[in-house]
Amino acid sequence: MGQGRSAASILQLLQQLDGHEFEHFIADLWARRGWNTDVTSQSSDKGIDVIATKAFPYPKKVLIQTKRYRDTNSVSGPELQKYASLKQRENVDEVVVITTSEFTNQAKVIADDFNIKLIDGKTLQRLVGEMSAEDLVATYADGDEIQNHPYTESISTFESQSQTTIVAECELFRADLVGYEWVTSSDPAVQKPTAFDGPFFAFEFTNLVDYDLSLHPWEDFTVYDDRGRSYTQEMRFSRNSYFPGEWQVKQPVIPASGTAKFAFYVGDVESDVSKIRFRNNTHLLLDDYDRESDEFSREDLLQKVEWMMYLSEERKADVPNLPPELADAVK
Repeated sequence: MGQGRSAASILQLLQQLDGHEFEHFIADLWARRGWNTDVTSQSSDKGIDVIATKAFPYPKKVLIQTKRYRDTNSVSGPELQKYASLKQRENVDEVVVITTSEFTNQAKVIADDFNIKLIDGKTLQRLVGEMSAEDLVATYADGDEIQNHPYTESISTFESQSQTTIVAECELFRADLVGYEWVTSSDPAVQKPTAFDGPFFAFEFTNLVDYDLSLHPWEDFTVYDDRGRSYTQEMRFSRNSYFPGEWQVKQPVIPASGTAKFAFYVGDVESDVSKIRFRNNTHLLLDDYDRESDEFSREDLLQKVEWMMYLSEERKADVPNLPPELADAVK
């Protein structure tokens, strides 16, 4: 990582993110502060970008609205007026508006009148520095190198009972990373591809709902290397039968309230993997239903979710290699 980047350059990197990326950055930053965070879907955004909650020492709920603006574009009074009623929602303790720029004087007056908390760009960059969260900025900044501070926790708000797994969770399923290994082989047991040279990931998925889930992950599982470059699995395995036991590799199905084993591989990765993201632009299909009697809508059946996990060197050292039966099939 590069050394000596100023706080101003950190703010400039955040200003280069798109609005959706900035929402997730804020959610991740608040998660590091000990909050459980949830990024609301863009389609249902009604003035809330991030919901942050705490259960200890007493329940607390914060609604966060993000404004990823350039220095020349301040958050105005009329913009802030739109969020004045958010605190009236049930069980809401605070409303926070966060920007990478500044607030106008009118906006500050409105915030004071309606008890809205404001965090401007200078305060945000100070928060990043005090939390040693420069590595989180680098993760989101497409590989721009800034001063690095070690980070050794998963992004997920779900805490695993095991120290040998990294866990992420969305509304429909939980993903436990139970094996990670770089595989180089010119004679694998599977028929396609004929050779491997890249990272293999072994997950155990846990279904959190009462219906079978069918995942379509091929263009949605993305890995990022330690320089911020992203890689998406474009190659599909022909069928699950090439892999031993119950390992699924093509289109994993997780039975209702049950578990499933899933493995995926990404080729042409140029350096060590630092992050895995399951994007929200995938569809999870709720199988085994009677559409007429259950009255499911299309939105019920095609739900979009997203999770992300970081793989620091320390965390990767804790994760076992591929399970033996899976490793035997690809080495």
